[in-house]
Amino acid sequence: MRDLPLEIIDRIVHFLPGGQDERRKGTPEDGRPRLAPYAAISPQFLEAVQRRVWRSLYVSTCLLDDCAQHLQGRRPGWLRSLTFRFDLPDVETAKLGWYEQPAETVAASEEFGLHMRRLFDILSRLEPKGTHDVHLHLADVAHLEAPDDMSYRGRTRITLPRADELPLLHCVSRLSFAAWRRQPAPNVQLEIAARMPDLTALHLVLHQFGLKDSALLRQDRRSLAEALTTYSEQTRDVAHAGFSMILDSRSFLRHMDPRAYDLLGASLRGWSQRLTSLRVQGVFNASLFWPQASESNDDKSTVKEPEWPGMQSFEVRLERYAPDLQWYFVPPADPAQDPKFQLLLLSRDEPIEIPGPPYSDDSDEEEVFAICNIPHEDTMQPLFASWAKALSRMPSLRTARIVFRVEMLNIQARKVSLQDWAVVYEAPGHQNKDAAWYDKLSPQERACRRLIFHNTRGWRPTQDTLDLLKAVGSSSWPGTEMAVLAVFWDTIVR
Repeated sequence: MRDLPLEIIDRIVHFLPGGQDERRKGTPEDGRPRLAPYAAISPQFLEAVQRRVWRSLYVSTCLLDDCAQHLQGRRPGWLRSLTFRFDLPDVETAKLGWYEQPAETVAASEEFGLHMRRLFDILSRLEPKGTHDVHLHLADVAHLEAPDDMSYRGRTRITLPRADELPLLHCVSRLSFAAWRRQPAPNVQLEIAARMPDLTALHLVLHQFGLKDSALLRQDRRSLAEALTTYSEQTRDVAHAGFSMILDSRSFLRHMDPRAYDLLGASLRGWSQRLTSLRVQGVFNASLFWPQASESNDDKSTVKEPEWPGMQSFEVRLERYAPDLQWYFVPPADPAQDPKFQLLLLSRDEPIEIPGPPYSDDSDEEEVFAICNIPHEDTMQPLFASWAKALSRMPSLRTARIVFRVEMLNIQARKVSLQDWAVVYEAPGHQNKDAAWYDKLSPQERACRRLIFHNTRGWRPTQDTLDLLKAVGSSSWPGTEMAVLAVFWDTIVR
Protein backbone atom coordinates (compact mmCIF):
# COMPACT_ATOMS: atom_id res chain seq x y z
CA MET A 1 0.00 0.00 0.00
CA ARG A 2 2.86 2.38 0.78
CA ASP A 3 4.33 1.80 -2.69
CA LEU A 4 1.22 2.76 -4.62
CA PRO A 5 1.57 5.88 -6.79
CA LEU A 6 -0.19 8.94 -5.40
CA GLU A 7 -2.42 9.08 -8.50
CA ILE A 8 -3.79 5.59 -7.69
CA ILE A 9 -4.37 6.50 -4.04
CA ASP A 10 -6.20 9.65 -5.17
CA ARG A 11 -8.57 7.49 -7.20
CA ILE A 12 -9.08 5.10 -4.28
CA VAL A 13 -9.93 8.01 -1.97
CA HIS A 14 -12.30 9.39 -4.58
CA PHE A 15 -14.42 6.22 -4.42
CA LEU A 16 -14.36 5.84 -0.64
CA PRO A 17 -17.54 6.75 1.30
CA GLY A 18 -17.54 10.55 1.47
CA GLY A 19 -14.83 10.87 -1.16
CA GLN A 20 -17.21 12.12 -3.83
CA ASP A 21 -18.98 14.53 -1.50
CA GLU A 22 -17.55 17.81 -2.71
CA ARG A 23 -19.51 19.98 -0.28
CA ARG A 24 -17.89 19.70 3.12
CA LYS A 25 -20.93 20.80 5.08
CA GLY A 26 -22.33 19.99 8.51
CA THR A 27 -20.92 18.10 11.47
CA PRO A 28 -20.07 14.44 12.05
CA GLU A 29 -23.49 14.11 13.65
CA ASP A 30 -25.27 14.77 10.38
CA GLY A 31 -24.84 11.13 9.38
CA ARG A 32 -22.70 11.68 6.31
CA PRO A 33 -19.56 9.59 5.83
CA ARG A 34 -16.23 11.22 6.57
CA LEU A 35 -12.82 10.61 5.03
CA ALA A 36 -10.79 11.41 8.15
CA PRO A 37 -10.41 7.79 9.43
CA TYR A 38 -8.72 6.76 6.17
CA ALA A 39 -5.94 9.31 6.72
CA ALA A 40 -4.45 7.01 9.37
CA ILE A 41 -3.69 4.22 6.87
CA SER A 42 -0.40 5.68 5.70
CA PRO A 43 1.33 9.00 5.02
CA GLN A 44 0.30 8.64 1.38
CA PHE A 45 -3.36 8.28 2.36
CA LEU A 46 -3.02 11.26 4.69
CA GLU A 47 -1.81 13.33 1.75
CA ALA A 48 -4.61 12.11 -0.53
CA VAL A 49 -7.33 12.64 2.08
CA GLN A 50 -6.15 16.17 2.82
CA ARG A 51 -6.11 17.01 -0.87
CA ARG A 52 -9.64 15.68 -1.26
CA VAL A 53 -11.03 17.41 1.85
CA TRP A 54 -9.49 20.79 1.10
CA ARG A 55 -10.30 20.62 -2.58
CA SER A 56 -13.93 21.58 -1.96
CA LEU A 57 -15.21 23.62 0.98
CA TYR A 58 -18.66 24.71 2.12
CA VAL A 59 -18.40 27.77 4.37
CA SER A 60 -20.81 30.26 5.95
CA THR A 61 -20.03 33.70 7.29
CA CYS A 62 -19.65 32.50 10.89
CA LEU A 63 -16.96 29.98 9.86
CA LEU A 64 -15.10 32.13 7.35
CA ASP A 65 -12.31 33.32 9.67
CA ASP A 66 -11.74 29.82 11.09
CA CYS A 67 -11.51 28.42 7.58
CA ALA A 68 -8.97 31.06 6.59
CA GLN A 69 -6.78 30.20 9.60
CA HIS A 70 -6.69 26.54 8.56
CA LEU A 71 -5.86 27.30 4.93
CA GLN A 72 -2.11 27.21 5.54
CA GLY A 73 0.87 25.41 4.00
CA ARG A 74 -0.04 23.65 0.78
CA ARG A 75 -3.79 23.74 1.41
CA PRO A 76 -4.46 27.00 -0.48
CA GLY A 77 -3.08 25.36 -3.63
CA TRP A 78 -5.48 22.43 -3.24
CA LEU A 79 -8.62 24.56 -3.10
CA ARG A 80 -10.70 24.26 -6.28
CA SER A 81 -14.28 24.82 -5.16
CA LEU A 82 -15.70 27.13 -2.50
CA THR A 83 -19.41 27.25 -1.72
CA PHE A 84 -20.30 30.21 0.44
CA ARG A 85 -23.45 31.20 2.35
CA PHE A 86 -24.14 34.67 3.72
CA ASP A 87 -25.94 34.81 7.06
CA LEU A 88 -27.71 38.08 7.87
CA PRO A 89 -29.17 39.13 11.24
CA ASP A 90 -32.55 37.81 12.32
CA VAL A 91 -35.78 39.28 11.05
CA GLU A 92 -39.00 39.02 13.00
CA THR A 93 -41.00 36.13 11.54
CA ALA A 94 -44.21 38.19 11.61
CA LYS A 95 -42.56 40.78 9.36
CA LEU A 96 -41.03 38.45 6.79
CA GLY A 97 -43.68 39.08 4.18
CA TRP A 98 -43.75 42.84 4.64
CA TYR A 99 -41.88 45.41 2.63
CA GLU A 100 -39.10 47.04 4.58
CA GLN A 101 -38.53 50.59 5.51
CA PRO A 102 -35.66 52.08 3.44
CA ALA A 103 -33.43 52.17 6.52
CA GLU A 104 -33.93 48.42 7.06
CA THR A 105 -32.95 47.65 3.47
CA VAL A 106 -29.85 49.81 3.81
CA ALA A 107 -28.88 47.99 7.01
CA ALA A 108 -29.28 44.57 5.37
CA SER A 109 -27.29 45.75 2.34
CA GLU A 110 -24.46 47.05 4.53
CA GLU A 111 -24.30 43.73 6.40
CA PHE A 112 -24.22 41.83 3.11
CA GLY A 113 -21.50 44.13 1.78
CA LEU A 114 -19.42 43.64 4.93
CA HIS A 115 -19.47 39.85 4.55
CA MET A 116 -18.67 40.12 0.84
CA ARG A 117 -15.66 42.30 1.65
CA ARG A 118 -14.42 39.71 4.18
CA LEU A 119 -14.75 36.94 1.62
CA PHE A 120 -12.88 38.91 -1.05
CA ASP A 121 -10.14 39.95 1.37
CA ILE A 122 -9.49 36.38 2.47
CA LEU A 123 -9.43 34.99 -1.07
CA SER A 124 -7.10 37.78 -2.21
CA ARG A 125 -4.68 36.90 0.62
CA LEU A 126 -4.72 33.24 -0.47
CA GLU A 127 -3.68 34.03 -4.05
CA PRO A 128 0.06 34.44 -3.26
CA LYS A 129 -0.12 31.11 -1.41
CA GLY A 130 -1.09 29.18 -4.52
CA THR A 131 -4.88 29.44 -4.70
CA HIS A 132 -5.97 29.53 -8.33
CA ASP A 133 -8.62 28.27 -10.76
CA VAL A 134 -11.31 28.28 -8.06
CA HIS A 135 -15.02 27.76 -8.63
CA LEU A 136 -16.82 30.17 -6.30
CA HIS A 137 -20.46 29.29 -5.75
CA LEU A 138 -22.47 31.88 -3.82
CA ALA A 139 -25.18 29.57 -2.57
CA ASP A 140 -27.47 31.66 -0.40
CA VAL A 141 -28.13 34.88 1.46
CA ALA A 142 -30.50 34.27 4.35
CA HIS A 143 -31.55 35.73 7.66
CA LEU A 144 -30.56 33.58 10.63
CA GLU A 145 -33.34 31.48 12.12
CA ALA A 146 -35.70 32.45 9.32
CA PRO A 147 -38.09 29.75 8.04
CA ASP A 148 -37.31 27.90 4.81
CA ASP A 149 -40.71 28.51 3.22
CA MET A 150 -39.44 31.39 1.07
CA SER A 151 -41.88 33.74 2.79
CA TYR A 152 -39.51 36.70 2.49
CA ARG A 153 -38.58 36.39 -1.19
CA GLY A 154 -40.76 39.36 -2.06
CA ARG A 155 -38.95 41.76 0.25
CA THR A 156 -37.05 44.78 -1.00
CA ARG A 157 -33.90 43.94 -2.96
CA ILE A 158 -30.58 44.40 -1.18
CA THR A 159 -27.62 46.00 -2.93
CA LEU A 160 -23.84 45.66 -2.70
CA PRO A 161 -22.47 48.97 -1.37
CA ARG A 162 -19.11 50.12 -2.76
CA ALA A 163 -18.78 47.12 -5.03
CA ASP A 164 -16.08 48.87 -7.07
CA GLU A 165 -13.86 48.97 -3.97
CA LEU A 166 -13.68 45.19 -3.62
CA PRO A 167 -10.20 43.79 -4.35
CA LEU A 168 -9.69 42.09 -7.70
CA LEU A 169 -9.74 38.29 -7.43
CA HIS A 170 -7.52 36.59 -10.00
CA CYS A 171 -7.90 33.19 -8.34
CA VAL A 172 -11.58 32.72 -9.31
CA SER A 173 -12.14 31.31 -12.79
CA ARG A 174 -15.76 30.15 -12.36
CA LEU A 175 -18.55 31.98 -10.59
CA SER A 176 -22.09 30.75 -10.04
CA PHE A 177 -25.12 31.87 -8.12
CA ALA A 178 -28.16 30.09 -6.70
CA ALA A 179 -31.67 31.15 -5.72
CA TRP A 180 -30.92 33.23 -2.63
CA ARG A 181 -33.67 33.41 -0.05
CA ARG A 182 -32.89 37.07 0.56
CA GLN A 183 -32.68 38.36 -2.96
CA PRO A 184 -30.28 41.01 -4.21
CA ALA A 185 -30.88 43.48 -6.98
CA PRO A 186 -29.96 41.41 -10.09
CA ASN A 187 -27.17 43.80 -11.08
CA VAL A 188 -25.29 42.69 -7.93
CA GLN A 189 -24.28 39.46 -9.69
CA LEU A 190 -22.53 41.39 -12.46
CA GLU A 191 -20.93 43.77 -9.94
CA ILE A 192 -19.35 40.74 -8.25
CA ALA A 193 -18.27 39.17 -11.55
CA ALA A 194 -16.65 42.45 -12.62
CA ARG A 195 -14.13 42.12 -9.77
CA MET A 196 -12.81 38.81 -11.17
CA PRO A 197 -10.69 39.60 -14.23
CA ASP A 198 -9.72 35.96 -14.92
CA LEU A 199 -13.30 34.70 -14.95
CA THR A 200 -14.02 32.22 -17.76
CA ALA A 201 -17.35 30.73 -16.64
CA LEU A 202 -20.36 32.53 -15.17
CA HIS A 203 -23.82 31.31 -14.21
CA LEU A 204 -26.44 33.94 -13.42
CA VAL A 205 -29.79 33.46 -11.70
CA LEU A 206 -32.86 35.69 -11.87
CA HIS A 207 -35.26 34.58 -9.18
CA GLN A 208 -38.83 35.75 -9.76
CA PHE A 209 -40.75 33.17 -7.75
CA GLY A 210 -43.88 34.29 -5.95
CA LEU A 211 -43.61 37.97 -6.82
CA LYS A 212 -46.80 39.94 -6.23
CA ASP A 213 -45.54 43.30 -7.44
CA SER A 214 -45.57 43.90 -11.18
CA ALA A 215 -43.19 46.84 -10.86
CA LEU A 216 -40.63 44.72 -9.01
CA LEU A 217 -40.90 41.95 -11.59
CA ARG A 218 -40.17 44.35 -14.45
CA GLN A 219 -37.50 46.16 -12.45
CA ASP A 220 -35.61 42.90 -11.84
CA ARG A 221 -35.47 42.12 -15.56
CA ARG A 222 -34.45 45.67 -16.46
CA SER A 223 -31.78 45.75 -13.74
CA LEU A 224 -30.10 42.60 -15.07
CA ALA A 225 -30.38 43.78 -18.68
CA GLU A 226 -28.68 47.09 -17.91
CA ALA A 227 -25.97 45.36 -15.85
CA LEU A 228 -25.11 43.03 -18.75
CA THR A 229 -24.48 46.10 -20.89
CA THR A 230 -22.68 48.09 -18.18
CA TYR A 231 -20.26 45.29 -17.26
CA SER A 232 -19.78 43.84 -20.74
CA GLU A 233 -16.13 44.93 -20.92
CA GLN A 234 -15.26 43.68 -17.41
CA THR A 235 -16.67 40.22 -18.27
CA ARG A 236 -15.21 40.05 -21.79
CA ASP A 237 -13.12 36.93 -21.03
CA VAL A 238 -16.10 34.83 -19.95
CA ALA A 239 -16.37 31.95 -22.43
CA HIS A 240 -19.01 29.73 -20.84
CA ALA A 241 -22.21 31.20 -19.44
CA GLY A 242 -25.50 30.05 -18.05
CA PHE A 243 -28.64 31.92 -17.17
CA SER A 244 -31.51 30.44 -15.14
CA MET A 245 -34.78 32.19 -14.53
CA ILE A 246 -36.62 30.67 -11.58
CA LEU A 247 -40.21 31.77 -11.61
CA ASP A 248 -43.77 31.03 -10.66
CA SER A 249 -45.79 31.04 -13.89
CA ARG A 250 -49.01 31.92 -12.13
CA SER A 251 -47.41 34.98 -10.54
CA PHE A 252 -45.60 36.00 -13.74
CA LEU A 253 -48.75 35.84 -15.85
CA ARG A 254 -50.74 37.82 -13.32
CA HIS A 255 -48.21 40.60 -12.79
CA MET A 256 -46.15 40.99 -15.98
CA ASP A 257 -47.29 44.00 -17.99
CA PRO A 258 -47.60 42.90 -21.64
CA ARG A 259 -47.34 46.51 -22.81
CA ALA A 260 -43.87 47.01 -21.30
CA TYR A 261 -40.94 46.45 -23.65
CA ASP A 262 -38.63 43.78 -22.26
CA LEU A 263 -34.92 44.62 -22.52
CA LEU A 264 -33.50 41.39 -21.17
CA GLY A 265 -33.53 39.27 -24.32
CA ALA A 266 -31.77 41.87 -26.45
CA SER A 267 -29.24 42.62 -23.72
CA LEU A 268 -28.39 38.95 -23.24
CA ARG A 269 -28.06 38.53 -27.01
CA GLY A 270 -25.53 41.35 -27.21
CA TRP A 271 -23.56 40.17 -24.19
CA SER A 272 -23.37 36.57 -25.46
CA GLN A 273 -21.59 37.25 -28.75
CA ARG A 274 -18.11 36.56 -27.30
CA LEU A 275 -19.11 33.27 -25.69
CA THR A 276 -18.16 29.69 -26.53
CA SER A 277 -21.19 28.13 -24.84
CA LEU A 278 -24.47 29.45 -23.49
CA ARG A 279 -27.36 27.79 -21.64
CA VAL A 280 -30.48 29.89 -21.08
CA GLN A 281 -33.68 29.04 -19.25
CA GLY A 282 -36.61 31.39 -18.78
CA VAL A 283 -39.17 33.68 -20.41
CA PHE A 284 -37.92 35.29 -23.62
CA ASN A 285 -39.09 36.26 -27.07
CA ALA A 286 -37.35 36.32 -30.45
CA SER A 287 -35.15 39.27 -29.40
CA LEU A 288 -32.93 36.74 -27.59
CA PHE A 289 -31.78 35.54 -31.04
CA TRP A 290 -32.12 38.43 -33.47
CA PRO A 291 -32.84 42.20 -33.45
CA GLN A 292 -36.54 43.02 -33.59
CA ALA A 293 -38.28 46.06 -35.03
CA SER A 294 -39.23 47.22 -31.52
CA GLU A 295 -35.55 47.65 -30.58
CA SER A 296 -35.01 50.69 -32.77
CA ASN A 297 -37.03 53.59 -34.08
CA ASP A 298 -34.92 53.51 -37.21
CA ASP A 299 -35.36 51.23 -40.15
CA LYS A 300 -34.45 47.59 -39.38
CA SER A 301 -31.63 47.73 -41.92
CA THR A 302 -29.73 50.13 -39.64
CA VAL A 303 -29.72 47.67 -36.71
CA LYS A 304 -26.41 45.85 -36.49
CA GLU A 305 -26.74 42.14 -37.16
CA PRO A 306 -25.19 39.98 -34.43
CA GLU A 307 -22.28 37.54 -34.85
CA TRP A 308 -21.21 34.68 -32.58
CA PRO A 309 -17.84 33.66 -34.07
CA GLY A 310 -16.81 31.34 -31.22
CA MET A 311 -20.16 29.89 -30.16
CA GLN A 312 -20.02 26.09 -30.07
CA SER A 313 -22.94 25.15 -27.83
CA PHE A 314 -26.18 27.12 -27.63
CA GLU A 315 -29.07 25.73 -25.57
CA VAL A 316 -32.27 27.62 -24.82
CA ARG A 317 -35.14 26.32 -22.66
CA LEU A 318 -38.20 28.53 -22.85
CA GLU A 319 -41.47 28.76 -21.00
CA ARG A 320 -44.62 28.39 -23.06
CA TYR A 321 -45.22 32.13 -23.11
CA ALA A 322 -43.22 35.26 -23.96
CA PRO A 323 -42.61 38.39 -21.85
CA ASP A 324 -45.49 40.13 -23.66
CA LEU A 325 -47.72 37.20 -22.55
CA GLN A 326 -48.12 35.89 -26.09
CA TRP A 327 -48.29 32.10 -25.97
CA TYR A 328 -46.05 29.73 -27.92
CA PHE A 329 -48.45 26.86 -27.23
CA VAL A 330 -52.25 26.85 -27.10
CA PRO A 331 -54.96 24.29 -26.38
CA PRO A 332 -55.96 21.85 -29.16
CA ALA A 333 -58.57 23.22 -31.54
CA ASP A 334 -60.72 20.15 -30.87
CA PRO A 335 -59.82 18.99 -27.34
CA ALA A 336 -62.20 16.03 -27.46
CA GLN A 337 -60.10 14.48 -30.24
CA ASP A 338 -56.78 14.94 -28.47
CA PRO A 339 -55.33 11.64 -27.12
CA LYS A 340 -54.52 13.32 -23.83
CA PHE A 341 -58.14 14.22 -23.28
CA GLN A 342 -59.24 10.74 -24.24
CA LEU A 343 -56.96 9.41 -21.53
CA LEU A 344 -58.27 11.93 -19.01
CA LEU A 345 -61.85 11.04 -19.88
CA LEU A 346 -61.11 7.36 -19.36
CA SER A 347 -59.59 8.05 -15.95
CA ARG A 348 -62.44 10.16 -14.57
CA ASP A 349 -65.95 9.21 -13.56
CA GLU A 350 -67.36 12.57 -14.62
CA PRO A 351 -66.76 14.46 -17.89
CA ILE A 352 -64.06 17.12 -17.64
CA GLU A 353 -64.68 20.78 -18.34
CA ILE A 354 -62.69 22.14 -21.24
CA PRO A 355 -61.13 25.52 -20.29
CA GLY A 356 -61.40 28.53 -22.54
CA PRO A 357 -58.55 30.92 -23.45
CA PRO A 358 -54.96 30.06 -22.41
CA TYR A 359 -55.15 32.54 -19.56
CA SER A 360 -57.72 34.74 -17.90
CA ASP A 361 -58.04 36.20 -14.42
CA ASP A 362 -60.83 33.81 -13.45
CA SER A 363 -59.41 30.62 -14.98
CA ASP A 364 -57.54 27.84 -13.27
CA GLU A 365 -54.00 28.33 -14.60
CA GLU A 366 -52.82 24.86 -13.63
CA GLU A 367 -55.58 23.21 -15.66
CA VAL A 368 -54.94 25.62 -18.53
CA PHE A 369 -51.20 24.85 -18.60
CA ALA A 370 -52.01 21.15 -18.87
CA ILE A 371 -53.62 21.57 -22.29
CA CYS A 372 -51.33 24.16 -23.92
CA ASN A 373 -49.40 21.72 -26.10
CA ILE A 374 -50.16 22.83 -29.66
CA PRO A 375 -47.69 25.29 -31.29
CA HIS A 376 -49.22 28.71 -31.89
CA GLU A 377 -48.07 29.66 -35.39
CA ASP A 378 -48.30 33.43 -34.90
CA THR A 379 -45.67 33.38 -32.15
CA MET A 380 -43.74 30.17 -32.86
CA GLN A 381 -42.84 30.89 -36.48
CA PRO A 382 -41.23 34.31 -35.80
CA LEU A 383 -39.33 32.76 -32.90
CA PHE A 384 -37.82 30.04 -35.08
CA ALA A 385 -37.11 32.47 -37.91
CA SER A 386 -34.96 34.51 -35.52
CA TRP A 387 -33.35 31.36 -34.08
CA ALA A 388 -32.39 30.19 -37.57
CA LYS A 389 -30.83 33.56 -38.38
CA ALA A 390 -28.79 33.42 -35.18
CA LEU A 391 -27.52 29.89 -35.91
CA SER A 392 -26.48 31.00 -39.40
CA ARG A 393 -24.07 33.47 -37.72
CA MET A 394 -22.34 30.81 -35.59
CA PRO A 395 -19.58 29.30 -37.79
CA SER A 396 -18.07 27.25 -34.94
CA LEU A 397 -21.40 25.77 -33.82
CA ARG A 398 -21.36 22.13 -32.69
CA THR A 399 -24.81 21.88 -31.15
CA ALA A 400 -27.84 24.06 -30.57
CA ARG A 401 -31.30 23.40 -29.27
CA ILE A 402 -34.49 25.19 -28.41
CA VAL A 403 -36.65 23.33 -25.90
CA PHE A 404 -40.09 23.66 -24.36
CA ARG A 405 -41.72 21.47 -21.73
CA VAL A 406 -45.25 20.50 -22.75
CA GLU A 407 -47.85 17.93 -21.73
CA MET A 408 -47.66 14.70 -23.73
CA LEU A 409 -49.46 11.38 -23.58
CA ASN A 410 -47.43 8.30 -22.66
CA ILE A 411 -49.66 5.52 -23.94
CA GLN A 412 -47.67 2.68 -22.39
CA ALA A 413 -47.63 4.28 -18.94
CA ARG A 414 -51.22 5.55 -19.41
CA LYS A 415 -50.39 8.97 -18.09
CA VAL A 416 -49.80 12.52 -19.22
CA SER A 417 -46.53 14.18 -18.24
CA LEU A 418 -44.31 17.10 -19.12
CA GLN A 419 -41.78 16.15 -21.80
CA ASP A 420 -39.28 17.97 -23.99
CA TRP A 421 -40.61 19.45 -27.21
CA ALA A 422 -37.41 20.39 -29.00
CA VAL A 423 -35.66 21.25 -32.24
CA VAL A 424 -31.96 20.37 -32.21
CA TYR A 425 -28.97 21.00 -34.48
CA GLU A 426 -25.90 18.74 -34.24
CA ALA A 427 -22.66 18.99 -36.21
CA PRO A 428 -21.06 15.91 -37.80
CA GLY A 429 -19.50 13.67 -35.18
CA HIS A 430 -21.08 15.50 -32.25
CA GLN A 431 -21.72 13.07 -29.41
CA ASN A 432 -24.62 13.59 -27.05
CA LYS A 433 -24.97 10.20 -25.38
CA ASP A 434 -27.75 11.50 -23.12
CA ALA A 435 -30.01 12.19 -26.09
CA ALA A 436 -32.84 9.69 -26.57
CA TRP A 437 -31.92 9.23 -30.23
CA TYR A 438 -28.12 8.98 -29.93
CA ASP A 439 -27.81 5.17 -29.94
CA LYS A 440 -30.25 4.87 -32.84
CA LEU A 441 -28.34 7.02 -35.31
CA SER A 442 -26.85 5.18 -38.27
CA PRO A 443 -23.16 5.66 -39.16
CA GLN A 444 -24.23 7.74 -42.17
CA GLU A 445 -26.37 10.00 -39.97
CA ARG A 446 -23.54 10.47 -37.48
CA ALA A 447 -21.36 11.75 -40.33
CA CYS A 448 -24.03 14.27 -41.40
CA ARG A 449 -25.14 17.57 -40.01
CA ARG A 450 -28.39 16.78 -38.22
CA LEU A 451 -31.61 18.73 -37.71
CA ILE A 452 -33.75 16.83 -35.22
CA PHE A 453 -37.41 17.47 -34.43
CA HIS A 454 -38.01 15.80 -31.07
CA ASN A 455 -41.62 15.22 -30.03
CA THR A 456 -42.87 18.00 -32.32
CA ARG A 457 -45.48 15.59 -33.76
CA GLY A 458 -45.14 16.80 -37.33
CA TRP A 459 -44.71 20.51 -36.64
CA ARG A 460 -42.21 22.28 -38.87
CA PRO A 461 -41.15 25.90 -39.37
CA THR A 462 -41.97 27.68 -42.59
CA GLN A 463 -40.09 26.59 -45.69
CA ASP A 464 -37.85 29.68 -45.70
CA THR A 465 -36.86 29.07 -42.08
CA LEU A 466 -36.37 25.36 -42.72
CA ASP A 467 -34.09 26.11 -45.69
CA LEU A 468 -32.02 28.44 -43.49
CA LEU A 469 -31.74 25.77 -40.79
CA LYS A 470 -30.68 23.17 -43.36
CA ALA A 471 -27.84 25.47 -44.41
CA VAL A 472 -26.45 25.82 -40.85
CA GLY A 473 -22.89 24.46 -40.74
CA SER A 474 -22.61 24.01 -44.50
CA SER A 475 -19.63 26.37 -44.76
CA SER A 476 -17.92 24.90 -41.68
CA TRP A 477 -18.50 21.31 -42.83
CA PRO A 478 -18.28 21.51 -46.64
CA GLY A 479 -19.49 18.47 -48.52
CA THR A 480 -21.71 17.22 -45.71
CA GLU A 481 -25.44 16.75 -46.02
CA MET A 482 -28.13 17.79 -43.56
CA ALA A 483 -30.13 14.85 -42.21
CA VAL A 484 -33.60 15.95 -41.07
CA LEU A 485 -34.87 13.50 -38.45
CA ALA A 486 -38.16 13.21 -36.60
CA VAL A 487 -37.93 11.62 -33.15
CA PHE A 488 -40.97 10.64 -31.13
CA TRP A 489 -40.03 9.84 -27.52
CA ASP A 490 -36.90 7.72 -28.16
CA THR A 491 -37.75 6.39 -31.63
CA ILE A 492 -36.49 7.87 -34.89
CA VAL A 493 -39.41 7.93 -37.32
CA ARG A 494 -37.93 6.92 -40.65
